[in-house]
Amino acid sequence: MSLFLEHTKPIITTMLKPNNTKDLVRDIEAALKEGTDAFCLEIELMKTECRTATDFKDIFGAMNGKPAYITNYRRLNINDWVQSDEELTEQMLFAFSLADNVKLFDIRGDLFDESPDEITYNEKAIEKQIALAKEVHHLGGEVLMSSHPLRFMPYEDVLKIAKVQAERGVDIVKIVTLAESEKQVDENIKTTLRLKEDLDKQFLFLCGGSHCRRHRLLGPVLSNSLFLSVQKGIDGGPQPQMDDAKRIVEMILG
Repeated sequence: MSLFLEHTKPIITTMLKPNNTKDLVRDIEAALKEGTDAFCLEIELMKTECRTATDFKDIFGAMNGKPAYITNYRRLNINDWVQSDEELTEQMLFAFSLADNVKLFDIRGDLFDESPDEITYNEKAIEKQIALAKEVHHLGGEVLMSSHPLRFMPYEDVLKIAKVQAERGVDIVKIVTLAESEKQVDENIKTTLRLKEDLDKQFLFLCGGSHCRRHRLLGPVLSNSLFLSVQKGIDGGPQPQMDDAKRIVEMILG
């Protein structure tokens, strides 16, 4: 098992935003100095010419053995969705094969069948997702399944997606909703606590939106999950800066 599944505190995970290898290595080195626990390489943000074996080896090698989580989301792909889900998956498998510290593989909940709320119920697509999860496990990795509804959802709807994801043989479930009011962010905090009681699986429940910050800072501590953060001075959107994440973990958990 890697750090992503065996830990006693939320894992401070640096989300890497540059689109080229030189800047990625620069940010990795800076994050190591800031004390990150892990990295997330968002392949979808990388220029196509940087997705080579040499580039990936340079990027993962710069992480100094820290575990890496990789994504290749259709909705954020720099190629404007020109690539098929099969091509995006092959890129991830290729990157995954190049370094021992690449541990966590992100499978979207609607991979192979673009669907509302990023969760498919198509039997053929589900079979392919399950087969992919098994392949990653066979290769020694762990699997996170992610769905980004990007809208506020009541607890029952979040739990439904989480259980559907869990049934597909993944190790961690991830759902990202919204909070556009105080009431909604309060409900998201309650949902986090209820998921901890009702879901027999490690989970990452996050939100975006105008009122997301409180949940982004408290959620990972409440659920003991990944703490997705960015380096000081980098715009991560809803993702908090690493020093804030580390401060929250230290204040609450010591």
